[in-house]
Amino acid sequence: MKLLIVALLSMLSFVSYGKVISHSENSFELSNQVVINQPMESVFQQFNQIGLWWHPDHTFSGNAQNMILDMKDACFCERWDDNIVRHMDIVAVEKNKRQVWRGGLGPLQSFAVSGALTWDFKSIDNDQTSVTYTYRVYGAIPDTKTWSTAVDGVLSQQLTRLKNSIN
Repeated sequence: MKLLIVALLSMLSFVSYGKVISHSENSFELSNQVVINQPMESVFQQFNQIGLWWHPDHTFSGNAQNMILDMKDACFCERWDDNIVRHMDIVAVEKNKRQVWRGGLGPLQSFAVSGALTWDFKSIDNDQTSVTYTYRVYGAIPDTKTWSTAVDGVLSQQLTRLKNSIN
């Protein structure tokens, strides 16, 4: 029994729990943070290899390796065969520090929304990096409480997968 408890507690350290900071009739704000036991430059480099850590269940093609952060076209895109999905626009990049994406993530694309998803990277020391996302969405959202919780679950899953792909 003691071994089972230790195993369960150790698994909890791999799960990232997000937070719905606020939601109103037509907006919501989400945030989450993890600490990764790697230098900031390594974390940022892995982050940019999004196809290695993004969950395939949250793609149109079913294959996360089709996901790219294309800095030339400023696009968080998915490309396969003759298909392309522009998930979000990349509107700002500060190397090793921050990326800002704009748009409606996933099913929010079909709503009349504007969203800003900011990824912040901060060095805690030379061997640890804090990664935080903040996603602010505003527009014609049918049920912000339900959607904010669902989107936060997806983004929290991605953040956990990023951490696990490095540690």
